Amino acid sequence: MQNITPSIRRKTDRRAKRSRNFQDRFLNSLRGEDVKVTVETTSSKTYTGKMVSFDQYVVILETENGQVMLYKHAIASISKA
Repeated sequence: MQNITPSIRRKTDRRAKRSRNFQDRFLNSLRGEDVKVTVETTSSKTYTGKMVSFDQYVVILETENGQVMLYKHAIASISKA
């Protein structure tokens, strides 16, 4: 594994925080608007429902068949239904 200098690590950390903040604002707006969303996973499965909750690693949707927990790393796209 390569040794990353502290200045590069700080820049990478800032980018990750900025990206996370953008993601959090987007997910919060979907949750707050109480609208149906369509989530497509990297394995091409599609889920439609309302955003219930999310954290650093997962998103929880309320679908017609109950709640579904999806790992963020497995989500390809999220859009309003």
